[in-house]
Amino acid sequence: MKMSEEVAKRVNIVRLQMVRESSLLYPQRRIRMAKDAVGLFQSFLQESDREQFFSDLSEC
Repeated sequence: MKMSEEVAKRVNIVRLQMVRESSLLYPQRRIRMAKDAVGLFQSFLQESDREQFFSDLSEC
């Protein structure tokens, strides 16, 4: 029996890089609930036309 040759499959390679774009002052000083985080990032989300990922890297 002959083994059939398999066609190579193209694999996409994606790289993600975290870049600090800016900073802002947060008057409440602490994020205690999810709605606090939504309020903080809402202005960024309204201006976006695609998916975005936000992370709060502040100290506790």
